[in-house]
Amino acid sequence: MEPPVIVNARQIDLSPALEAYVTRKVGRLVRHLEGLINPVRIELGYDDVRDADKRFFAEITLWVGDNIIRIEEAAADLRAAIDQATDLLKKEVEQLRDRIQEHRPRLKNEVPMASVRTIPPEETPAEEASPADRITLVKELELKPMTVEEAVDEMALTDYQFFVFHNVETDSINVLYRRKDGSLGLIVPATG
Repeated sequence: MEPPVIVNARQIDLSPALEAYVTRKVGRLVRHLEGLINPVRIELGYDDVRDADKRFFAEITLWVGDNIIRIEEAAADLRAAIDQATDLLKKEVEQLRDRIQEHRPRLKNEVPMASVRTIPPEETPAEEASPADRITLVKELELKPMTVEEAVDEMALTDYQFFVFHNVETDSINVLYRRKDGSLGLIVPATG
């Protein structure tokens, strides 16, 4: 569930397509702070300033606990201002999310996106070990069900080369991975 987003326009006519565009972009970024956010307020508008490159603006304000994140960006085009503001918001959300995860104790019933537990491998004498038995580290994942789109958004907030998740659309375990060219790939189990 995405948090509520309130979009206001100042000195411009806000089309439904543009409102959906900004709501979707901001909603994807802040959904990772779900449960912590009051309604996100976005103000889009036009200022009659001398600098033509700064006439359209986008202001995004959100509250996370005691923290307020406020982003203001201006550009020659409204979509450019929105894109610049959401890029800056992404960085701020990442920093805040990292701070919250480092300092906030977990609740008993809280399920993290994916928690990892390291398990020591079983000891096998070196002379008996085959190449397949040379596992030096085992990690156990607790996965939260999500869609591919949510997994892509989650991976965008991390530096991981791959992301394992439970796909709710197919009810299977999938692996999202970063390719050498920077694009993403998805590994799904074969059926049949």
